[in-house]
Amino acid sequence: MTPAAISKIVDTAALEVFREATQSGEKLELGTAHLLSAIERYGGQDRPTVEHWNWDSLVLPPAIKAQLQQLQEVIEDPEAARRFGVEPPTGLLLAGPPGTGKTTVAKVLAAQAHSSFYPVSGADVMSKWVGES
Repeated sequence: MTPAAISKIVDTAALEVFREATQSGEKLELGTAHLLSAIERYGGQDRPTVEHWNWDSLVLPPAIKAQLQQLQEVIEDPEAARRFGVEPPTGLLLAGPPGTGKTTVAKVLAAQAHSSFYPVSGADVMSKWVGES
């Protein structure tokens, strides 16, 4: 899990312990059972996915959709691509004006390929200080 997900799980478990202590009036400590309960509640997953979307939900030209579905297959089984002499890509650049669905396409691709999707904006990777970007 990512550090953010672990922090969320610990906070959730601590809040549950606080609720129990408030109701019972006892002094309680955060334990393994509380953490496991919090992990179970969140499914132990730290990756954001688009659960109710699939390829049929997107309005794309058939040729583009077919290419993205081929990319999905490569992401899911990179060794099969290597057997055919194709080196699996390490990224994908979607370009276009704002509001055209680039992020949605990326989320659906990640969800359908059972991969993680972490949105990053230019502000997240750029800094005015030299060496910080």
